[in-house]
Amino acid sequence: ADIADVVQQRADALMLSGETAAGLHPMKCLDVLRTVATRTEHFMQAYQEEQVFDIEQLQASDRLERLYKRSSEAKSMISEHEYISEGLCASASYLSNHLNASAIFVFTKRGYMASLISRCRPNCPIFAFTDTDIVRR
Repeated sequence: ADIADVVQQRADALMLSGETAAGLHPMKCLDVLRTVATRTEHFMQAYQEEQVFDIEQLQASDRLERLYKRSSEAKSMISEHEYISEGLCASASYLSNHLNASAIFVFTKRGYMASLISRCRPNCPIFAFTDTDIVRR
């Protein structure tokens, strides 16, 4: 149940720790972890395809609506550049999910856009490209 919960929350990584990793059967534990995670991901994808009312669409539209209808306190909290970046990333994530894209490619100088797209949790992998050594590491 813990593994499935973490996968449903769309964690970036899963890890064995303590006695599970150093016990008598660490490879069997890893197989169970992989099996549960894979089955949960497949269930989530099948369930998402059955949804008539798409939650991701709501999240993307909420982000875009905030982009165009900003309150005075929101203007002071975040810059227009950040709003535009967030809207672009929300749109990219939304489109990739609904077009069943194989991947999203991001060209970035500082890694900022790749990070923003990853927050939107698209269903496909994100590949970030940069010409900056520090960001690449």
